[in-house]
Amino acid sequence: MLESGDFSDAELVSRDGLCKVRVHRAVLAHRSDWFRAAFNHARSAGTSHSVDIASDLLVDLVRYLYTVHDAEMVKLFDPPDKAVAVAMAADQLLLPPLRDRAVNLLLECVDDANVCSLLGTARLLSHEGLYRTCVAHIAKNLVSVSQSPFFSEMVSPAMKRLLERLQAASRCNPLHANADLHDAREFLGMLRESLEEQQYRFSDAVERQREVEAQLRAQGVRIDDPRWIRVTGVWHTLNAKEKHIEKFKAFIAKQEQLFRGSEEDESPSAQGTAAAPPAPLGQEPDHGEFTPTYEWREVPPEQTIPSGLEVKLALRSTNDVHTSDAGVAHELQPPASSGRKARIPPVWRLKLWVESASGYYRHDIQATTLVGDVLDGLHRDLGKPPGWFSILLPGSGPQTRAASLPDAATGRCSATASGIVDPARSFGPDLFLAREQLRIVLSTDYPQEV
Repeated sequence: MLESGDFSDAELVSRDGLCKVRVHRAVLAHRSDWFRAAFNHARSAGTSHSVDIASDLLVDLVRYLYTVHDAEMVKLFDPPDKAVAVAMAADQLLLPPLRDRAVNLLLECVDDANVCSLLGTARLLSHEGLYRTCVAHIAKNLVSVSQSPFFSEMVSPAMKRLLERLQAASRCNPLHANADLHDAREFLGMLRESLEEQQYRFSDAVERQREVEAQLRAQGVRIDDPRWIRVTGVWHTLNAKEKHIEKFKAFIAKQEQLFRGSEEDESPSAQGTAAAPPAPLGQEPDHGEFTPTYEWREVPPEQTIPSGLEVKLALRSTNDVHTSDAGVAHELQPPASSGRKARIPPVWRLKLWVESASGYYRHDIQATTLVGDVLDGLHRDLGKPPGWFSILLPGSGPQTRAASLPDAATGRCSATASGIVDPARSFGPDLFLAREQLRIVLSTDYPQEV
């Protein structure tokens, strides 16, 4: 049916426009919620749909969707270096089984040469397992991995310092030397859990030993009896265990201090506090919601965190207990802040619906990405001349006018009176927060006022 094209009622077009495949909407809609939504949006049969998939992958992917046979899935990963492209395509088309198969293959192939690029893939896919594996591999092989050409691009200086500390902690880890470590919080939690277990076992052993001593005294056993000699030997062992626990506690305290310093390295105060960004375009500031930047910032306790941000919590909770050298427990003073930090991800994906193409256009965004960069990529992918499309602010239309706010960095106007975003504007916090409402429109429908 696929090969003959009989009764086909739609056409898929690859990213570069070189590959076109006639398909049956009922089949693809049954396999993928993404296709179901795309076909519902374009009700008329015979519509051409542009997909963000390379030409050399599109045909094999469609064959797999028609059969869902393992044999067709195997062809998708031949050669194996297509696994990244397959994972990204499966993520886009909402195909969890295929995405998991691709990620599992990537997990088996992590090495010094590709770990940095796979770290970026893990971020784009928001796949925690792949991300953890990559971080653990980098921490364990930091010297060799740092020679990769992508290392400086994917690993920030602050993250490099954290990885160096994870590597050092792995080498001297009293629980398992040279263990793979990928997260400071999990590592410290593992140490605290082990400490609690050792303290419990030690206390239980001391109590049992005292009971044995009391029984021997009640029986009037002589001091030179072998049973007393055995008790004395156990006490020596327990004294050594007590010293080991104290050293373990000191090791945990040192690691907490080191990794807390890693968080401070990434804080705004360590890098120079930036001015608060403007509120989302055309909206009043919302004092109940945190306003993010691309740098880590403290989140006030009374504010909520918008979706899509990277968030991290303090390593130590407010009710942690610290034991002094004298053995007296003191509750730590709760911090003045909420212990939460958040930032816009260094790389995030913008997804815009293109009505004329009946599909989504995706573009990876960084702090330095301009609106014009996104439009250039869109024009190139769809084969349109420069200026054909524009990006429209939420709430704008032919009969409405959006407020024109200056760019915080350049002082330039962020949008024209018609609501069209200035191509020279970067994707700052305001556009990030409005990302789901941005629209791609034909420039001729929204003339800009001079």
